[in-house]
Amino acid sequence: MSFCQQCGTEAAVATLFCASCGANVTAPDVKAHDPNAPLFAAYADLGPKWVHNFALMEQAGGVRLPRLGALPIGDRVRVLFNIWALIFGPVYYAAKGMWRKGLALFLVILAGLVLVELAAEIFGISDKKIYVISNIVVPLIFAMRANIDYYKKMVLGENGWW
Repeated sequence: MSFCQQCGTEAAVATLFCASCGANVTAPDVKAHDPNAPLFAAYADLGPKWVHNFALMEQAGGVRLPRLGALPIGDRVRVLFNIWALIFGPVYYAAKGMWRKGLALFLVILAGLVLVELAAEIFGISDKKIYVISNIVVPLIFAMRANIDYYKKMVLGENGWW
């Protein structure tokens, strides 16, 4: 069991940053994104990109990202956006072993689109506008959820909505 050197809060075993103050709780000579750090042993086979992404997510406060604003803009984009999930959507989720979550997210989005389509018909909004919006919004939802969902799977051991 370790404690934050800055504020004294108890730190989780596999954490890199204090959930309270955001301070690095790894050894002082270890950089947060160093793939050789002992806390990254579980992620070593994922490669340096994911090690760095996970470190940024922990620095931002974990899944809810309460300290995201403290990160530089490039790091914020890296945490919040995944280009491969934008392109491949549920297929990307399946490739990362999160097929149930990808399928559930797809079905929720599909149900939402059906409701939007019904509302558009009631209010007389053209189908073309709905298709354009859905072709932008649906991929963005996958792109903005993928890194957080993968972090939840790999670091927190949570892999499902069902």
